[in-house]
Amino acid sequence: MNSIFRLSSLRNLLLLLIITYFAQGVLYPIGSIISQGSLAFLLLISSFYFLKTLLLRNKSDFYVAWTVFLVVNIFGFVVTGDISNSYHFGMLKGIIIGFLPFYPFYYIAQKGQLHERHLIYFFLAILPLTIISFHLFRIEVLTETGRDEMVNNIAYSLAYLIPFVFFFKKRRWLGIGFILLILYYIILGSKRGAFVTGSIGVLIFAYYSMRTIDLRYQIRSYLLTIIGIGIMGYYAFELFAANEYLIQRLESTGGGEARNFIYQSLWEAWYNNENSFFQLLFGFGFASSMKLSATGHLAHNDWLELLSNFGLVGVIPYLVLFFIGFRYVFKSDWSIDSRLILFTVLVLWLIPTFFSMGYMTAAGVYRAILLGYLFGSSDHSKNIKL
Repeated sequence: MNSIFRLSSLRNLLLLLIITYFAQGVLYPIGSIISQGSLAFLLLISSFYFLKTLLLRNKSDFYVAWTVFLVVNIFGFVVTGDISNSYHFGMLKGIIIGFLPFYPFYYIAQKGQLHERHLIYFFLAILPLTIISFHLFRIEVLTETGRDEMVNNIAYSLAYLIPFVFFFKKRRWLGIGFILLILYYIILGSKRGAFVTGSIGVLIFAYYSMRTIDLRYQIRSYLLTIIGIGIMGYYAFELFAANEYLIQRLESTGGGEARNFIYQSLWEAWYNNENSFFQLLFGFGFASSMKLSATGHLAHNDWLELLSNFGLVGVIPYLVLFFIGFRYVFKSDWSIDSRLILFTVLVLWLIPTFFSMGYMTAAGVYRAILLGYLFGSSDHSKNIKL
């Protein structure tokens, strides 16, 4: 009983720390001692459970792949990074926030103390904070430029929250309402990558809604779900059609030439390297894309970023991580709910890897929570059967 109480208290503390950290700029100033303290405490606890879970038996192969990828990045920073460089430090910070909290949530779920209702409570707290942050950014840009048309990167954070909506399966209309709310802000954000990512998330949610119909009330459930999806589709189309700025951005190639130049520069720097086979295997060092891109920018592509930074040693673990994750989508001993949520998390992670920086964003903590829950709960079920 004491162990259960401690784990439930730890779970609540971790979720509160994450909420507190992302509340900066909304409830209190950005970079204050509150955000720094909550982040430090979160990472300290996560580091402890990183070490603690290493000693666990019967860990999933996904856990192993996740850990290998994290260690490659941390080791790469220790060996070749510069902590005084703000770009290096920012990249490392994003990676650690997005990956390290996986371990305590994995452990808590493996012990049976992380459930859907806790994730719903977290979502209900983090969503309004994210929306307020979205509006504050718009106000800031509008004040500085006077332009109402703008790109809002917070749209990506909203897209990453879509899998949480799947837990509202007993309140399907509420889930559809949240999906529409999230989609509204993604479209308003006018971020092409976030729009593509979020749209695919919405399509998977529509499939999920049909796939998880309550068979006891099949006709009524199908009818209500089809009506709900129809309303969602119509509303989404109207929102999209009303945003001329987003449509112009989707039709234009603005920024595409610059990114193509960055991609080509990074690929040629790695593939046509004449110095040593060593760089092909281990890359050129942490954040080396800024030197190799010929523009001073990061890759805006996870695969080229990893290839330039750590070579094949960086890319292969990342590829294996997705391969193992998608393999679990087809495991027969997982429920259809868990498999579709896992599929959604992985797809919404994978898509931005080709035109954004998916693995080094602080919003990656949302998928760390979900993946820790999914794989930890699966291991918990196996232990009960044993």
